[in-house]
Amino acid sequence: MKALQFFLGDWRCFSLLLGLLIFSTAPCQSQVTPGQIANALVDYYPLDSVSGVTTPDLVNRRDMTLFNMSSNSIVPANHPGMGGGSNCFNFSQSGMPTVIYYQSTGQNPLDGSGDFLPFINQRGATMNFWVKGPLPASNDQRVMAECANNGDAQAFFSLSTQPSSRSNNGLGYFLRENVPITDTNGVSANQLPDGTYQTPAFYYIWSQSSQYTTNVLFDNDWHMVTTEIGTNGDVHVFVDGNYDPGNQTTATLDHEGNPAISPPIDVTNTYYVTNIYPFSNPPTNNPPPSGYVHWMVPGLNVAGAFTTFGGYNRNGSISPGPACQLSDIGFWNRVLSTNEIQFLMTNGISDCIVINCSLCHPSITSFSANLSTVHPGESVTLQWHIQAITSTPIVSLSLSPVIGEVTNATDFTTGNGATNRIVFTNTTFVLSLTNLNNCGYTEVQNPRSASVTVVPLSFSGMTYLLSDPGNGGNPSFTMTWNSITNHTYTVQRKLDLADPTWTTLTSGLPSGGDSTSFTDYTLGSSGSAFYRIVWP
Repeated sequence: MKALQFFLGDWRCFSLLLGLLIFSTAPCQSQVTPGQIANALVDYYPLDSVSGVTTPDLVNRRDMTLFNMSSNSIVPANHPGMGGGSNCFNFSQSGMPTVIYYQSTGQNPLDGSGDFLPFINQRGATMNFWVKGPLPASNDQRVMAECANNGDAQAFFSLSTQPSSRSNNGLGYFLRENVPITDTNGVSANQLPDGTYQTPAFYYIWSQSSQYTTNVLFDNDWHMVTTEIGTNGDVHVFVDGNYDPGNQTTATLDHEGNPAISPPIDVTNTYYVTNIYPFSNPPTNNPPPSGYVHWMVPGLNVAGAFTTFGGYNRNGSISPGPACQLSDIGFWNRVLSTNEIQFLMTNGISDCIVINCSLCHPSITSFSANLSTVHPGESVTLQWHIQAITSTPIVSLSLSPVIGEVTNATDFTTGNGATNRIVFTNTTFVLSLTNLNNCGYTEVQNPRSASVTVVPLSFSGMTYLLSDPGNGGNPSFTMTWNSITNHTYTVQRKLDLADPTWTTLTSGLPSGGDSTSFTDYTLGSSGSAFYRIVWP
Protein backbone atom coordinates (compact mmCIF):
# COMPACT_ATOMS: atom_id res chain seq x y z
CA MET A 1 0.00 0.00 0.00
CA LYS A 2 1.42 3.36 -1.00
CA ALA A 3 1.07 6.46 1.15
CA LEU A 4 1.01 10.11 0.18
CA GLN A 5 2.34 12.19 3.08
CA PHE A 6 2.52 15.93 3.68
CA PHE A 7 5.81 16.78 5.39
CA LEU A 8 6.00 20.01 7.38
CA GLY A 9 8.98 19.23 9.61
CA ASP A 10 6.87 16.75 11.56
CA TRP A 11 3.23 15.67 11.57
CA ARG A 12 0.76 18.49 11.85
CA CYS A 13 -2.77 17.21 11.87
CA PHE A 14 -3.25 14.62 9.14
CA SER A 15 -1.82 12.17 6.65
CA LEU A 16 -3.59 10.81 3.60
CA LEU A 17 -3.53 7.08 3.00
CA LEU A 18 -5.15 6.19 -0.39
CA GLY A 19 -8.17 8.35 0.25
CA LEU A 20 -8.58 7.33 3.89
CA LEU A 21 -8.19 10.34 6.21
CA ILE A 22 -6.28 9.33 9.32
CA PHE A 23 -5.97 11.85 12.14
CA SER A 24 -2.70 11.99 14.03
CA THR A 25 -2.46 12.22 17.80
CA ALA A 26 0.00 15.14 17.47
CA PRO A 27 -1.69 18.35 18.69
CA CYS A 28 -2.50 21.25 16.39
CA GLN A 29 -1.39 24.72 17.47
CA SER A 30 -4.71 25.41 19.16
CA GLN A 31 -4.16 22.31 21.30
CA VAL A 32 -0.67 23.29 22.48
CA THR A 33 -0.49 24.69 26.01
CA PRO A 34 2.17 26.75 27.86
CA GLY A 35 2.72 23.74 30.12
CA GLN A 36 3.48 21.61 27.06
CA ILE A 37 6.00 24.19 25.87
CA ALA A 38 7.66 24.00 29.29
CA ASN A 39 8.24 20.25 28.91
CA ALA A 40 12.02 19.62 28.71
CA LEU A 41 12.71 23.37 28.58
CA VAL A 42 16.22 23.44 30.02
CA ASP A 43 17.18 27.12 29.56
CA TYR A 44 15.13 30.27 29.01
CA TYR A 45 16.66 33.73 28.65
CA PRO A 46 13.94 36.40 28.22
CA LEU A 47 16.69 39.01 27.68
CA ASP A 48 14.60 41.63 29.43
CA SER A 49 16.54 42.03 32.70
CA VAL A 50 20.03 42.37 34.12
CA SER A 51 21.32 41.16 37.48
CA GLY A 52 24.79 42.54 38.12
CA VAL A 53 26.96 41.34 35.23
CA THR A 54 24.58 38.60 34.07
CA THR A 55 21.20 38.11 32.47
CA PRO A 56 19.21 35.29 34.09
CA ASP A 57 18.26 31.88 32.80
CA LEU A 58 14.88 31.33 34.45
CA VAL A 59 15.09 27.54 34.36
CA ASN A 60 18.45 26.12 35.40
CA ARG A 61 20.33 29.37 36.13
CA ARG A 62 22.93 28.92 33.45
CA ASP A 63 23.01 32.72 33.53
CA MET A 64 24.84 34.45 30.69
CA THR A 65 27.61 36.94 31.36
CA LEU A 66 27.34 40.42 29.88
CA PHE A 67 30.26 41.89 27.91
CA ASN A 68 30.06 45.66 27.38
CA MET A 69 26.35 45.43 28.11
CA SER A 70 24.21 46.66 31.00
CA SER A 71 20.63 47.59 31.83
CA ASN A 72 21.08 50.36 29.24
CA SER A 73 21.15 47.60 26.62
CA ILE A 74 17.50 46.77 27.35
CA VAL A 75 15.16 48.32 24.78
CA PRO A 76 11.48 47.86 23.89
CA ALA A 77 10.52 45.05 21.52
CA ASN A 78 7.27 44.46 19.69
CA HIS A 79 7.52 41.08 18.02
CA PRO A 80 4.84 38.35 18.33
CA GLY A 81 5.40 35.66 20.94
CA MET A 82 7.01 38.02 23.45
CA GLY A 83 6.70 35.47 26.25
CA GLY A 84 6.90 37.14 29.64
CA GLY A 85 8.05 40.64 28.70
CA SER A 86 8.07 43.45 26.17
CA ASN A 87 11.80 44.20 26.10
CA CYS A 88 14.88 42.77 24.42
CA PHE A 89 18.67 43.19 24.31
CA ASN A 90 20.17 45.64 21.85
CA PHE A 91 23.58 44.46 20.62
CA SER A 92 24.74 47.84 19.33
CA GLN A 93 28.37 46.80 18.62
CA SER A 94 29.14 50.47 19.06
CA GLY A 95 32.87 50.97 19.53
CA MET A 96 33.41 47.58 21.21
CA PRO A 97 31.81 44.12 20.91
CA THR A 98 28.55 43.71 22.82
CA VAL A 99 27.84 40.04 23.56
CA ILE A 100 26.46 37.68 26.18
CA TYR A 101 27.99 34.27 26.80
CA TYR A 102 27.82 31.12 28.91
CA GLN A 103 30.79 28.89 29.74
CA SER A 104 30.16 25.14 29.75
CA THR A 105 31.15 22.95 32.67
CA GLY A 106 32.06 20.20 30.18
CA GLN A 107 30.52 17.29 28.31
CA ASN A 108 31.55 13.63 28.29
CA PRO A 109 33.06 12.98 24.84
CA LEU A 110 31.81 9.38 24.84
CA ASP A 111 28.14 9.79 25.71
CA GLY A 112 27.43 13.52 25.70
CA SER A 113 26.44 13.64 29.37
CA GLY A 114 27.23 16.69 31.47
CA ASP A 115 26.35 20.27 30.64
CA PHE A 116 23.57 20.84 28.10
CA LEU A 117 25.56 23.56 26.37
CA PRO A 118 27.21 23.74 23.83
CA PHE A 119 24.01 23.05 21.91
CA ILE A 120 25.69 21.60 18.79
CA ASN A 121 26.84 18.56 20.78
CA GLN A 122 23.26 17.55 21.62
CA ARG A 123 20.91 14.97 20.11
CA GLY A 124 17.15 15.42 20.15
CA ALA A 125 17.33 19.13 21.03
CA THR A 126 15.91 22.52 20.01
CA MET A 127 17.22 26.10 20.10
CA ASN A 128 14.84 29.01 19.51
CA PHE A 129 15.35 32.78 19.51
CA TRP A 130 14.10 36.03 17.98
CA VAL A 131 16.38 38.34 15.98
CA LYS A 132 15.98 41.74 14.35
CA GLY A 133 18.79 42.92 12.10
CA PRO A 134 19.40 45.65 9.54
CA LEU A 135 19.04 45.49 5.79
CA PRO A 136 21.43 44.97 4.20
CA ALA A 137 23.05 42.65 6.70
CA SER A 138 26.64 43.23 7.69
CA ASN A 139 29.19 40.94 6.08
CA ASP A 140 29.80 37.50 7.63
CA GLN A 141 29.18 38.22 11.33
CA ARG A 142 28.06 35.77 13.98
CA VAL A 143 24.64 36.11 15.61
CA MET A 144 25.28 33.02 17.74
CA ALA A 145 28.42 30.92 18.09
CA GLU A 146 29.97 28.09 20.08
CA CYS A 147 33.77 28.05 20.41
CA ALA A 148 36.41 26.39 22.54
CA ASN A 149 38.41 27.92 25.38
CA ASN A 150 41.31 25.46 25.54
CA GLY A 151 43.50 26.95 22.84
CA ASP A 152 41.65 25.12 20.06
CA ALA A 153 40.88 27.72 17.40
CA GLN A 154 39.30 25.27 14.92
CA ALA A 155 36.22 23.91 16.74
CA PHE A 156 33.51 26.36 15.72
CA PHE A 157 29.72 26.33 15.27
CA SER A 158 27.85 29.49 14.36
CA LEU A 159 24.76 31.12 12.88
CA SER A 160 25.76 34.21 10.96
CA THR A 161 24.99 36.82 8.37
CA GLN A 162 25.98 35.99 4.81
CA PRO A 163 29.38 36.79 3.35
CA SER A 164 29.45 39.38 0.58
CA SER A 165 29.46 36.58 -2.01
CA ARG A 166 25.90 35.71 -0.95
CA SER A 167 23.37 38.48 -0.58
CA ASN A 168 20.05 36.84 0.18
CA ASN A 169 20.19 38.22 3.77
CA GLY A 170 19.44 34.79 5.15
CA LEU A 171 21.06 33.13 8.14
CA GLY A 172 24.15 31.05 7.40
CA TYR A 173 25.12 27.85 9.22
CA PHE A 174 28.81 27.19 9.82
CA LEU A 175 30.46 24.18 11.45
CA ARG A 176 34.14 23.37 11.63
CA GLU A 177 35.82 20.63 13.60
CA ASN A 178 39.30 20.05 14.97
CA VAL A 179 42.24 19.52 12.63
CA PRO A 180 42.11 15.73 12.21
CA ILE A 181 44.92 13.28 12.87
CA THR A 182 45.32 9.84 11.29
CA ASP A 183 44.05 6.74 13.08
CA THR A 184 45.64 3.28 13.01
CA ASN A 185 43.88 2.55 9.69
CA GLY A 186 45.26 5.65 8.03
CA VAL A 187 41.89 7.42 8.21
CA SER A 188 41.67 11.05 9.30
CA ALA A 189 40.30 10.99 12.83
CA ASN A 190 40.29 12.62 16.26
CA GLN A 191 41.54 10.60 19.20
CA LEU A 192 39.45 10.36 22.38
CA PRO A 193 40.83 10.24 25.92
CA ASP A 194 40.24 6.48 26.08
CA GLY A 195 42.52 5.90 23.06
CA THR A 196 39.76 5.27 20.54
CA TYR A 197 39.14 7.55 17.59
CA GLN A 198 36.42 9.77 16.22
CA THR A 199 36.30 10.08 12.47
CA PRO A 200 35.55 11.79 9.89
CA ALA A 201 37.91 12.93 7.18
CA PHE A 202 36.30 16.34 6.80
CA TYR A 203 37.51 19.65 8.14
CA TYR A 204 34.80 22.12 7.10
CA ILE A 205 31.41 20.51 7.51
CA TRP A 206 29.13 23.46 6.79
CA SER A 207 30.04 26.83 5.38
CA GLN A 208 27.83 29.87 5.75
CA SER A 209 28.50 30.70 2.10
CA SER A 210 26.77 27.53 0.94
CA GLN A 211 24.45 26.54 3.82
CA TYR A 212 21.92 29.26 4.57
CA THR A 213 18.20 29.82 4.99
CA THR A 214 15.87 30.47 2.11
CA ASN A 215 13.98 32.99 4.22
CA VAL A 216 15.35 36.48 4.74
CA LEU A 217 16.39 37.11 8.35
CA PHE A 218 17.86 40.61 8.10
CA ASP A 219 15.29 43.13 6.88
CA ASN A 220 14.76 45.48 9.87
CA ASP A 221 11.97 43.26 11.15
CA TRP A 222 11.70 40.57 13.83
CA HIS A 223 12.06 36.90 12.91
CA MET A 224 11.96 33.72 14.95
CA VAL A 225 14.68 31.14 14.24
CA THR A 226 14.29 27.55 15.41
CA THR A 227 17.13 25.03 14.99
CA GLU A 228 16.52 21.36 15.75
CA ILE A 229 18.99 18.50 15.99
CA GLY A 230 17.21 15.16 15.65
CA THR A 231 18.15 11.97 17.44
CA ASN A 232 19.94 10.86 14.28
CA GLY A 233 21.84 14.12 13.99
CA ASP A 234 19.68 15.56 11.20
CA VAL A 235 19.54 19.35 11.46
CA HIS A 236 16.37 21.24 10.52
CA VAL A 237 15.61 24.94 10.62
CA PHE A 238 12.31 26.82 10.92
CA VAL A 239 11.93 30.53 10.24
CA ASP A 240 8.88 32.30 11.69
CA GLY A 241 7.35 28.92 12.49
CA ASN A 242 7.69 27.52 8.97
CA TYR A 243 10.10 24.88 7.75
CA ASP A 244 13.04 26.27 5.77
CA PRO A 245 14.57 23.75 3.32
CA GLY A 246 17.71 25.87 3.03
CA ASN A 247 19.98 26.71 0.14
CA GLN A 248 22.89 24.38 -0.51
CA THR A 249 25.42 24.09 -3.27
CA THR A 250 24.55 20.38 -3.21
CA ALA A 251 21.01 19.32 -2.34
CA THR A 252 20.83 17.03 0.67
CA LEU A 253 18.13 14.95 2.28
CA ASP A 254 17.76 13.81 5.83
CA HIS A 255 17.26 10.18 6.92
CA GLU A 256 13.56 10.42 6.12
CA GLY A 257 14.19 11.80 2.63
CA ASN A 258 13.20 15.39 3.44
CA PRO A 259 15.26 18.47 2.51
CA ALA A 260 17.68 19.52 5.25
CA ILE A 261 19.22 22.91 5.94
CA SER A 262 22.70 21.45 5.66
CA PRO A 263 24.48 18.13 5.26
CA PRO A 264 22.92 16.10 8.09
CA ILE A 265 25.23 14.63 10.65
CA ASP A 266 25.14 10.84 10.47
CA VAL A 267 25.73 8.96 13.72
CA THR A 268 27.04 5.84 12.04
CA ASN A 269 30.18 5.25 10.04
CA THR A 270 32.77 2.63 9.27
CA TYR A 271 35.47 3.50 11.75
CA TYR A 272 35.30 3.42 15.56
CA VAL A 273 33.43 6.10 17.44
CA THR A 274 31.27 8.38 15.34
CA ASN A 275 31.81 12.08 14.93
CA ILE A 276 30.61 14.75 12.51
CA TYR A 277 30.15 12.71 9.39
CA PRO A 278 28.82 13.70 5.96
CA PHE A 279 25.50 12.14 5.15
CA SER A 280 25.44 9.31 2.65
CA ASN A 281 22.32 8.29 0.79
CA PRO A 282 21.34 5.67 1.66
CA PRO A 283 22.80 5.95 5.18
CA THR A 284 25.68 3.65 5.96
CA ASN A 285 24.59 0.46 7.68
CA ASN A 286 27.82 -0.13 9.54
CA PRO A 287 27.15 1.17 13.09
CA PRO A 288 29.93 1.90 15.59
CA PRO A 289 30.66 -0.37 18.56
CA SER A 290 28.04 -0.57 21.29
CA GLY A 291 28.04 2.46 23.54
CA TYR A 292 29.64 4.80 21.02
CA VAL A 293 26.69 6.53 19.46
CA HIS A 294 27.18 10.18 20.36
CA TRP A 295 29.42 12.36 18.27
CA MET A 296 30.94 15.52 19.69
CA VAL A 297 32.69 18.48 18.12
CA PRO A 298 36.18 18.07 19.60
CA GLY A 299 37.15 21.10 21.62
CA LEU A 300 33.56 22.07 22.36
CA ASN A 301 33.06 19.27 24.88
CA VAL A 302 35.91 20.58 27.05
CA ALA A 303 34.96 22.57 30.15
CA GLY A 304 35.03 26.30 29.50
CA ALA A 305 33.65 26.22 25.95
CA PHE A 306 31.60 29.32 25.13
CA THR A 307 28.03 29.62 23.89
CA THR A 308 27.75 33.25 22.78
CA PHE A 309 25.05 35.51 21.34
CA GLY A 310 25.81 38.78 19.60
CA GLY A 311 29.24 37.66 18.37
CA TYR A 312 31.69 34.96 19.39
CA ASN A 313 34.08 34.28 22.25
CA ARG A 314 36.95 32.04 21.21
CA ASN A 315 39.65 31.27 23.76
CA GLY A 316 38.64 34.38 25.67
CA SER A 317 38.99 36.67 22.63
CA ILE A 318 35.65 38.31 21.83
CA SER A 319 34.62 39.45 18.35
CA PRO A 320 31.46 41.41 17.51
CA GLY A 321 28.51 40.14 15.57
CA PRO A 322 26.06 42.22 13.57
CA ALA A 323 24.31 45.20 15.15
CA CYS A 324 21.01 43.54 16.02
CA GLN A 325 18.41 42.90 18.68
CA LEU A 326 17.78 39.49 20.29
CA SER A 327 14.98 38.22 22.49
CA ASP A 328 13.56 35.10 24.16
CA ILE A 329 16.32 32.50 23.78
CA GLY A 330 15.12 29.02 24.68
CA PHE A 331 16.76 25.56 24.70
CA TRP A 332 14.87 22.27 24.94
CA ASN A 333 16.19 18.78 25.54
CA ARG A 334 13.80 17.46 22.91
CA VAL A 335 12.69 18.18 19.36
CA LEU A 336 9.64 20.45 19.31
CA SER A 337 6.77 19.59 17.01
CA THR A 338 5.80 21.91 14.18
CA ASN A 339 2.67 22.87 16.07
CA GLU A 340 4.70 23.75 19.15
CA ILE A 341 7.01 25.91 17.05
CA GLN A 342 4.05 27.70 15.55
CA PHE A 343 2.63 28.15 19.06
CA LEU A 344 5.93 29.79 20.06
CA MET A 345 5.66 32.07 17.05
CA THR A 346 2.30 33.34 18.30
CA ASN A 347 2.53 33.02 22.06
CA GLY A 348 6.19 32.71 23.03
CA ILE A 349 7.46 31.06 26.18
CA SER A 350 5.19 32.09 29.02
CA ASP A 351 7.26 32.75 32.11
CA CYS A 352 4.01 32.68 34.06
CA ILE A 353 4.31 28.92 33.84
CA VAL A 354 5.55 27.24 36.97
CA ILE A 355 8.93 25.77 36.13
CA ASN A 356 10.14 22.98 38.41
CA CYS A 357 13.20 24.84 39.60
CA SER A 358 14.29 25.98 43.05
CA LEU A 359 16.19 28.96 41.65
CA CYS A 360 13.51 30.55 39.50
CA HIS A 361 11.84 32.65 42.21
CA PRO A 362 12.80 34.17 45.56
CA SER A 363 12.65 31.45 48.18
CA ILE A 364 13.75 30.68 51.71
CA THR A 365 16.70 28.32 51.48
CA SER A 366 17.31 28.00 55.25
CA PHE A 367 15.82 29.14 58.57
CA SER A 368 17.00 28.16 62.05
CA ALA A 369 17.41 29.23 65.66
CA ASN A 370 20.90 29.16 67.12
CA LEU A 371 19.47 27.53 70.29
CA SER A 372 16.75 24.91 70.19
CA THR A 373 16.36 24.74 74.00
CA VAL A 374 16.51 27.72 76.36
CA HIS A 375 15.50 28.90 79.80
CA PRO A 376 12.71 31.49 80.21
CA GLY A 377 13.84 34.98 79.27
CA GLU A 378 16.81 33.77 77.27
CA SER A 379 17.61 35.35 73.88
CA VAL A 380 17.77 33.28 70.71
CA THR A 381 19.14 34.36 67.33
CA LEU A 382 16.91 33.52 64.38
CA GLN A 383 18.85 33.22 61.11
CA TRP A 384 17.74 32.75 57.52
CA HIS A 385 18.95 32.79 53.96
CA ILE A 386 16.90 34.00 51.02
CA GLN A 387 17.79 33.25 47.44
CA ALA A 388 19.09 36.69 46.63
CA ILE A 389 19.75 36.81 42.87
CA THR A 390 16.31 36.88 41.32
CA SER A 391 14.24 38.48 38.63
CA THR A 392 11.08 38.81 40.74
CA PRO A 393 10.68 41.01 43.83
CA ILE A 394 9.97 40.13 47.43
CA VAL A 395 6.71 41.70 48.60
CA SER A 396 6.92 40.58 52.22
CA LEU A 397 9.20 38.60 54.52
CA SER A 398 7.39 38.09 57.79
CA LEU A 399 8.40 36.34 61.00
CA SER A 400 5.80 35.21 63.49
CA PRO A 401 4.73 35.28 66.23
CA VAL A 402 4.79 38.96 67.13
CA ILE A 403 7.95 40.00 65.28
CA GLY A 404 6.36 40.81 61.93
CA GLU A 405 8.17 42.17 58.88
CA VAL A 406 11.89 41.37 58.69
CA THR A 407 12.60 42.44 55.11
CA ASN A 408 14.81 45.24 56.44
CA ALA A 409 16.76 42.71 58.52
CA THR A 410 17.85 40.92 55.33
CA ASP A 411 20.92 41.67 53.23
CA PHE A 412 19.79 41.04 49.66
CA THR A 413 23.34 41.01 48.38
CA THR A 414 24.21 37.88 50.37
CA GLY A 415 20.64 36.76 51.10
CA ASN A 416 21.43 36.47 54.83
CA GLY A 417 19.24 37.81 57.61
CA ALA A 418 19.05 37.55 61.40
CA THR A 419 17.19 38.91 64.40
CA ASN A 420 17.20 38.25 68.18
CA ARG A 421 14.18 37.32 70.22
CA ILE A 422 13.71 36.78 74.00
CA VAL A 423 11.69 33.63 74.62
CA PHE A 424 9.60 32.83 77.70
CA THR A 425 7.49 29.91 76.53
CA ASN A 426 7.75 27.11 73.96
CA THR A 427 7.64 28.87 70.60
CA THR A 428 7.58 27.85 66.95
CA PHE A 429 8.80 30.68 64.78
CA VAL A 430 7.52 30.76 61.20
CA LEU A 431 9.22 32.69 58.39
CA SER A 432 6.92 33.44 55.44
CA LEU A 433 7.93 34.92 52.09
CA THR A 434 5.54 36.52 49.63
CA ASN A 435 6.65 37.73 46.20
CA LEU A 436 5.16 38.61 42.86
CA ASN A 437 5.24 35.82 40.33
CA ASN A 438 6.10 36.53 36.71
CA CYS A 439 2.48 37.33 35.99
CA GLY A 440 2.43 40.04 38.68
CA TYR A 441 0.29 38.18 41.20
CA THR A 442 1.31 37.69 44.81
CA GLU A 443 2.69 34.24 45.47
CA VAL A 444 3.30 32.82 48.94
CA GLN A 445 6.26 30.48 49.16
CA ASN A 446 6.26 27.45 51.45
CA PRO A 447 7.08 28.86 54.91
CA ARG A 448 9.96 27.58 57.04
CA SER A 449 9.73 27.00 60.80
CA ALA A 450 12.11 26.71 63.76
CA SER A 451 11.00 25.54 67.20
CA VAL A 452 12.46 26.61 70.54
CA THR A 453 11.70 24.62 73.70
CA VAL A 454 11.73 26.49 77.03
CA VAL A 455 12.94 24.58 80.12
CA PRO A 456 11.96 26.30 83.41
CA LEU A 457 14.96 26.86 85.67
CA SER A 458 13.67 25.12 88.81
CA PHE A 459 15.08 22.97 91.55
CA SER A 460 14.37 19.30 91.14
CA GLY A 461 16.02 17.98 94.31
CA MET A 462 17.74 19.04 97.59
CA THR A 463 19.78 17.19 100.25
CA TYR A 464 20.91 18.66 103.59
CA LEU A 465 23.47 16.84 105.75
CA LEU A 466 23.94 18.22 109.24
CA SER A 467 27.15 16.25 109.60
CA ASP A 468 28.69 15.37 106.24
CA PRO A 469 31.57 12.86 106.58
CA GLY A 470 32.93 14.15 103.31
CA ASN A 471 33.04 17.66 104.75
CA GLY A 472 34.85 16.81 108.02
CA GLY A 473 31.57 16.39 109.84
CA ASN A 474 30.39 19.88 108.93
CA PRO A 475 27.02 20.61 107.30
CA SER A 476 26.56 20.50 103.52
CA PHE A 477 23.71 21.29 101.21
CA THR A 478 23.32 19.72 97.73
CA MET A 479 20.89 21.17 95.20
CA THR A 480 19.86 19.84 91.75
CA TRP A 481 18.07 21.82 89.06
CA ASN A 482 16.74 21.39 85.52
CA SER A 483 19.45 22.41 83.08
CA ILE A 484 20.29 22.55 79.40
CA THR A 485 23.27 21.08 77.57
CA ASN A 486 25.94 23.57 76.53
CA HIS A 487 24.91 26.06 79.21
CA THR A 488 27.01 27.20 82.18
CA TYR A 489 25.63 28.29 85.52
CA THR A 490 26.46 30.50 88.49
CA VAL A 491 25.36 29.50 92.04
CA GLN A 492 24.78 32.33 94.48
CA ARG A 493 23.78 32.45 98.19
CA LYS A 494 22.79 34.85 100.91
CA LEU A 495 22.12 34.04 104.56
CA ASP A 496 19.56 36.79 105.10
CA LEU A 497 16.81 37.33 102.61
CA ALA A 498 16.87 41.02 103.39
CA ASP A 499 20.56 41.24 102.42
CA PRO A 500 20.75 43.10 99.07
CA THR A 501 23.95 41.32 98.08
CA TRP A 502 24.28 37.80 96.69
CA THR A 503 27.52 35.92 97.25
CA THR A 504 28.79 33.89 94.31
CA LEU A 505 29.77 30.34 95.33
CA THR A 506 30.77 29.19 91.85
CA SER A 507 30.56 30.50 88.28
CA GLY A 508 31.02 28.92 84.87
CA LEU A 509 29.71 25.61 86.21
CA PRO A 510 29.22 23.32 83.16
CA SER A 511 25.82 21.80 82.59
CA GLY A 512 25.41 18.17 83.54
CA GLY A 513 22.84 17.67 80.80
CA ASP A 514 19.17 17.61 81.66
CA SER A 515 20.07 18.21 85.33
CA THR A 516 23.01 19.77 87.15
CA SER A 517 24.00 19.56 90.85
CA PHE A 518 26.12 21.64 93.20
CA THR A 519 27.06 21.07 96.87
CA ASP A 520 27.67 23.96 99.27
CA TYR A 521 30.33 22.92 101.78
CA THR A 522 30.64 26.42 103.31
CA LEU A 523 27.30 26.65 105.02
CA GLY A 524 28.78 26.21 108.53
CA SER A 525 26.41 26.71 111.46
CA SER A 526 24.15 29.13 109.64
CA GLY A 527 20.58 28.61 110.65
CA SER A 528 19.25 29.37 107.18
CA ALA A 529 20.42 30.12 103.65
CA PHE A 530 18.88 31.22 100.37
CA TYR A 531 20.17 30.09 96.96
CA ARG A 532 19.65 31.08 93.36
CA ILE A 533 20.90 29.78 90.02
CA VAL A 534 21.70 32.18 87.19
CA TRP A 535 23.17 31.69 83.72
CA PRO A 536 25.18 34.12 81.60
